[in-house]
Amino acid sequence: MYLKDVNHIVGNIRQMGGEIYAISSQKGADKLDNLKNDLNVHFDLLSDTKCILAKKFGVTTISLFDSVAKVLRKGLNFSKVKYEEEHDNELSLPAAIILNNTGRVIYKWTHSGSYRSGFGLSMRVAPLDILKVASFYFSNPTIVDSISSYVKENQEQVFETVFTNEKLCQLLVNHLKREFNVEAYEFLKDVQGFDGLVKTDRNSNKLKYECNRIYETFVSEKAPKEVNITASIRSDVRSKLNKYDETYGVAFKHVKNDMKQDTFGRFVCTKEFFDVAAEVIPQILAKDA
Repeated sequence: MYLKDVNHIVGNIRQMGGEIYAISSQKGADKLDNLKNDLNVHFDLLSDTKCILAKKFGVTTISLFDSVAKVLRKGLNFSKVKYEEEHDNELSLPAAIILNNTGRVIYKWTHSGSYRSGFGLSMRVAPLDILKVASFYFSNPTIVDSISSYVKENQEQVFETVFTNEKLCQLLVNHLKREFNVEAYEFLKDVQGFDGLVKTDRNSNKLKYECNRIYETFVSEKAPKEVNITASIRSDVRSKLNKYDETYGVAFKHVKNDMKQDTFGRFVCTKEFFDVAAEVIPQILAKDA
């Protein structure tokens, strides 16, 4: 189904002088050729069983053993034997990458590996959103590169401005929803609220409830809105559940930095951000004056 959706934007991409390729870690070029014919898609499906291209472009990969174990723990229904027959020792997770005509990555989205929906099979950036990014960039490459460069040099200031400005924050939330990553924003906001509660309200029952709610919602392995953190960070949070002023410090920093380096970098390349960038950048420059 997803490949069919991508098929709808092939003509637009080619009108811009571009091309689309779908790359899979599934074994067998012949199987992919058959899939291409069965789906009647008009772009090539390439096999990357060793995940060489995936690793080159920083796409999330996982060992076959870990992926099977994770699926079994989640109780998802699938054929273990068939899955192992169709893949080598690793598999790449869903991703979308746009390169400019020099081969530089101008947009990259890759599934985080939290598996809230089986290997991210239903968590992929919509092809029309990818087309919007490509169309905007190739129509305004100099402007987009200029804004991206400024944001990169002043990342912390721009991020804080966006995060605290109601209008810009809503645009960011909309972007995060399209990338299936809004839980990171919700986690940061909830932790900020919890930290404020720690400073102003020492009601132990209220603090315990809120601390546990955040943990069960975002941090535990079965969390419905599991954020992308390491096992060691999860362990750090768990060990500090009764130390309210320390509980989420490490996790908050990690999730915030991850958002700045990943999702936020894509957000500033969108037309939505560009349309209000003139409001943001002078505001930041004024602070430095």
